[in-house]
Amino acid sequence: MNKEYFIRAPQFLNLVYSTFFKGSKPGHVQGQRGKVLRSFIAITLLVVLFGYGCGSEDAGVCDPGATQLCFCDASTQVVQTCREDGTGWQACPCGPELSDTTESVDQVASSDQVSISDPGGPVCIPNNVKPCTCDSGQGGTTKCLPNGSGWGACECAPATNDSGNTSDMGSSTLCPPGAIQDCSCGPNQPGTQVCNAAGSLWSACECVPSDTTSSPDTGPVDPNGLCNDRTKVIWLLSQNNNGLIRFDPQTLNLQMIGNLGCPGGLFNSPFSMAVDRYANAWVEYQGGLGTSGSLYKVSTVDGSCQATGYSSGQGGLDLFGMAFVADGPQAQTDTLFVAGGTVIQIAGNTAYLKLASIDTSVANLPLTTHGTLSLPSLPELTGTGSGELYGFYPNTTPATLQQIDKVTGASLADYSIGGLNLSASGGYAYAFAFWGGDFYIFLKSANDATSKIWRYNPANPNAELLMDDIGHVIVGAGVSTCAPTTSEDL
Repeated sequence: MNKEYFIRAPQFLNLVYSTFFKGSKPGHVQGQRGKVLRSFIAITLLVVLFGYGCGSEDAGVCDPGATQLCFCDASTQVVQTCREDGTGWQACPCGPELSDTTESVDQVASSDQVSISDPGGPVCIPNNVKPCTCDSGQGGTTKCLPNGSGWGACECAPATNDSGNTSDMGSSTLCPPGAIQDCSCGPNQPGTQVCNAAGSLWSACECVPSDTTSSPDTGPVDPNGLCNDRTKVIWLLSQNNNGLIRFDPQTLNLQMIGNLGCPGGLFNSPFSMAVDRYANAWVEYQGGLGTSGSLYKVSTVDGSCQATGYSSGQGGLDLFGMAFVADGPQAQTDTLFVAGGTVIQIAGNTAYLKLASIDTSVANLPLTTHGTLSLPSLPELTGTGSGELYGFYPNTTPATLQQIDKVTGASLADYSIGGLNLSASGGYAYAFAFWGGDFYIFLKSANDATSKIWRYNPANPNAELLMDDIGHVIVGAGVSTCAPTTSEDL
C-alpha cells in the first residue's frame, strides 16, 4: 500500500480540514465569522493544491461531456458521461435511471462495429458476449472485438431444444442453457464460459491451458490453470518503476518479472494488490494526489495489464487494501475482500473504514459493503486457503494484526506486533501476506531508504527481521488461497 500521497498531500488536506473545519483552538478565529473564514481559506487552499496538480490540459482523464459505454452486468451496458471538470467518468447509471440510456446503447449495439471517439477507455471487454436483435427480429448474440474497440455483427443461429430440433429461442434468451463457448481471460490466455440455466447469461471466463507440459508422475500440467505453480509464492508490487516481483519465502529470493503494463499518468501509481487462484494479480492504481483509483487485471507471467469494468468509488470506497479469501476451509472458490474509505477518511488516519467484497465473476465487478472495521486507519489485507481474513494496521501503537469477521467487519482476534521499529509517522509503505503458517510483512517507515521484510507468528510477541533494505519500496503484496497454509504444506 503506497502511503506517499497520504503522508504528503492528503495529510496536508487533513491539516487544512482539522484546522479550518473542526473546532477552534485558543488563539484561532472564533464564532460564525470564523467558521466562514476557515471554510473560505480551506476551499482556497484545496483549489490551489488540486489546481497545481491538474492544471495541465493533458492531465484530464477525459473530455468534459464525452460519453462511453460502461457495464452494469455481463449482458447490459449503458452510457456514462465524463465529469464537467474532466477528472473522471460519472458512475455507471445502472439504477432506476437505466431506461434513460437504453435507447442510445441499443443503437450502438445493433451496428456492426463501434468506433471510439474518446480515448477514455475500451467500449467492451474483449470477446465478451451479449444479446442483440437481428434484422429478421430474431434474437442473437454479438461478441466484443479482440481489441475491445466495439461489438461485432449480430449473429443469429437456431437453438437446439431437448428433442434435437431447432427453434427460435426468442430475443429474451441469450444462449442455450448449458452451452459452452470460447472466450479470453487475458493476453494469449484462452478460456471457456458456460450459459446459465435460464439461458440469460454467460458465466465468467474460466482459463484453459494455452500450453501444456508433461510430467511422468502427474501427466499434463496446466501452467495457467487452477492452483498452478505461480499461485504458490508471494507476489509484490514495487513503487520503483511499477515493478512486479516474485518472492519465494523459503529461499528469500526476489525475482523481478517486469514492469506493469497498466495505463499510467501524472502521479498515478500502484496502491494495492491481490492474487486469485489462477495467479492473476488484481492491482489497484491510485489517481493523482491519492484520488480514487482504478482496478486492473495483471498477468504474473509478464506484467501485461487488462482493464476491468470496475467503477471507482463504489460504496464510498475511493481506495482500499485487498485480498482474496477462500470461501471456506479447503474451498475451491474464493472472494475478493477490500477495506477502505474515502480519500479524506484515509488521509485523516483516524476514521473507522468499511469492509466490502467485489464480485470478480461479473463484468462490472460490483462492490457489496459488509460492515465497519473495529480499528481506525487503513489496513492492508491478506487471506488464507482456510477461509480466514486478516488485516495489518501499522499505524496503531503498537502495530496490530487483526483477524476480521468476513460478514460484519468485527474483530475476531487482535495481536500486538512488537519489534517493527516504526517511526512516529507509522507505515510509509506497507503490505503483507499469509504464507505457510506465518505472516510476511513488507514495510518501509519514514526513516527507511527502502522496504524491509519481516516474518511474524502470533505465537511470538515480536516480528523477525528477514531482509533489510531490499532495494524496493513495496506497496502491494498478493498471495493466492492455493498457497500453503501450514508448515506441513511446504
